[in-house]
Parts: sequence; structure tokens; C-alpha cells
Amino acid sequence: MGNTSRFPRRLTAMLSVCAVTFSLVTLGAFAPISSAYAGSAGARATSPACASSTLVIWIDTEGSVVSGNTYYDIELTNFSGKTCSILGYPVVVATNLTGHQLGSAASDNASHKPFAVTLAGGASAAAVLQITTAVGLRGLKCSPQLAAGLRVSAPNKGTGKVVPFPFQACSSTGHIFMKVQAVQKT
Repeated sequence: MGNTSRFPRRLTAMLSVCAVTFSLVTLGAFAPISSAYAGSAGARATSPACASSTLVIWIDTEGSVVSGNTYYDIELTNFSGKTCSILGYPVVVATNLTGHQLGSAASDNASHKPFAVTLAGGASAAAVLQITTAVGLRGLKCSPQLAAGLRVSAPNKGTGKVVPFPFQACSSTGHIFMKVQAVQKT
């Protein structure tokens, strides 16, 4: 009776867990808090990777200032006409008027884990870019200079595109004045 009585209890417990899980899923209790968290950690893309050359890349210049940093959304829109995926952190560098890099590239801000984001044609994803404000740059003694824009590329996919966007940047390398979060579904 020892072994036979355990099986029904385990089966009953498993069925109870399944019923509760089904109820929660159908009620939406497991829906993401925001679309920024959709996906699963370390998820692999099921579509080919989006190349920078097939993306329209732009920045929402309505930034939010918090504690000496300004946060901007970098938008990446798939214009390839085919479904593709993005996984990871975009490469972001400040550029001068002739397109040459100023200072160090943005470092990865791991506050959000990378998830595979699948983009149908015309769909967009975004990454939050944090830039240290001009006041903070003076404290870094990093040779502040007016940048003409940002060169942005999809994670590990191409040389990127220059997005016109004037702002104060560090012109010397070694000072990290920008951080970028992983690309998230918008």
C-alpha cells in the first residue's frame, strides 16, 4: 500500500499544479509586465539575424533626465520585407561630423537580459541608451566635444548607420559615458 498510495497523491498533485497553471495562463497572470520582458532568457532566434543594412535606425530625442544621465530610445525597424531576429546589445558610438568615432563605444547595460526579438517586415524593436549629461562629463575630464551623431548597428551585424543627433560626448577613449540595454520588443 506504501507505493500504490504515493502514485495517486503524486498524480493528484501534478494534476492540481497543471489545473492552477492552466487557470493562471488563461486569466493572463503570466502575461509579461511589459513587452520589454517578453521572451525567455537565452532564447535563440528562429529567424535569420537582422542585418544593420536592412534596418531603419533612429533615436527618439525626447529623453528622460535622471541623476545626471539622459535616457533615449534607439528604435530599429525591419525594412527587409522578411522576418528577422535581433538578440543582444546594439553597438553604439558617438561620431563627429565626418563620421569618425569619438571616445569609447557604449558599454552593455545588463539591467535587462537579452532575449531574441523576432521582427516581421515593418516591425520595430528598441534599446534604451543612457548618456552621461554634460555636467557629468566635466567631472570625467574626458575632453568633452560636440558629437554630430551616433553610429548604431544591430548586435554583431554590420558597420552600422549614422543617426544625426548632436550631444556632448567624451572625445578621449577610456571614459565610458554611454551604456545601452539589450534590444527589446516595442
